[in-house]
Amino acid sequence: MPHIILIHGPMGSGKSTLVAELRKKLPTYAYVDRPNIKRGLKPIGNELARKIARTASFAAVGELIDFNVDMLLEELSPESLMRRFRDKIRENKYTLHSFYLNIGLETSLKRDLERSGKDHSVNVIDVYQRAKHTSYDTVLDTERLSKEECLKAILSSLNP
Repeated sequence: MPHIILIHGPMGSGKSTLVAELRKKLPTYAYVDRPNIKRGLKPIGNELARKIARTASFAAVGELIDFNVDMLLEELSPESLMRRFRDKIRENKYTLHSFYLNIGLETSLKRDLERSGKDHSVNVIDVYQRAKHTSYDTVLDTERLSKEECLKAILSSLNP
């Protein structure tokens, strides 16, 4: 039975860090890298880059589902995924493992500043306010849990 692992949450919550570790531990999983697609499109403007990256990511996911490929997805909404692909996911007997990485706003701001060296507080606050967990999600508190504890939770969901 194929798996879809979805990692999402606000800026600075540890998405990229966890995904990098998961890619090492799950080398056969296709990684749909929405953040990198978005970065590559930034010259056309943030909003348009976000929209195109989302469309491209969903197109890739649809094709991968047709081939029963295990997937690791970053920064896609589980609700959007299910709205688009619910029937295909069921037909192909996928199991969705969606993880929302929770973090406080102050820690999110601090981590972003440490990572980039620049104050992006307006953008961080905007993204933070839009990020929400859903009924599909297992919430992992990345302020309280270590990277190793988060990885263990994610990997153990694959083999209950």
